[in-house]
Amino acid sequence: MEVEARGPCMSDELYAGLERQLVALAGRKNAGWKVGLTSGQARDSMGAGFRPFGYILSERVFSSGAELPSPNLASWVLKTSSVFDLTAMCLGTRIGMR
Repeated sequence: MEVEARGPCMSDELYAGLERQLVALAGRKNAGWKVGLTSGQARDSMGAGFRPFGYILSERVFSSGAELPSPNLASWVLKTSSVFDLTAMCLGTRIGMR
């Protein structure tokens, strides 16, 4: 299985690890990437130089206006986020926001 949207911003070793995780998740699809603990103080609380990030599974991405299934809604945590498309920047052109 190959991690989709591979760009030059991440190392081969990192991609290999992410591919192993997705295989362990029974072939679920990668929809994008996330970064956590974005304030310096929060990151450093996990250790000097700690930079947490990972993938977002496609089953956890909903379009604007989507109706969410209600049976399990009580156990959900909804988080609003800014989404940046870094593909062009990683390829050496520009950055956009959607």
